[in-house]
Amino acid sequence: MYYSGEAGLLSGILRSNSDQNFERLGMIYFFENGTAPSRTLYFVVYNYGARNATVDKVVIDTVTTSVTPLTIPSGEVTFLQVNQTLSGTNHVVSIITGRNNVFSMQFRTE
Repeated sequence: MYYSGEAGLLSGILRSNSDQNFERLGMIYFFENGTAPSRTLYFVVYNYGARNATVDKVVIDTVTTSVTPLTIPSGEVTFLQVNQTLSGTNHVVSIITGRNNVFSMQFRTE
């Protein structure tokens, strides 16, 4: 995986003392399980922010997947599971939270 940073921080400057500013997620690992067409993607996500974060949507490349809302407590690691088959090798995944923060990363499959 190649980490590309996170979006949404500039908007946080305009909303000082907002809970949105204290929400931080990092995707630290990715793996796939199964074979096409029933492949499952797993992202290991770490919440290093000062607030709990709730994942509402995941966008992989241009495909938006609504997920069952998943709350990641501050300071904890969890698995985010997405049922999607990938084509190609280079991808961008974005996690969209309930506070409308977007955390993005690039990753590569072999």
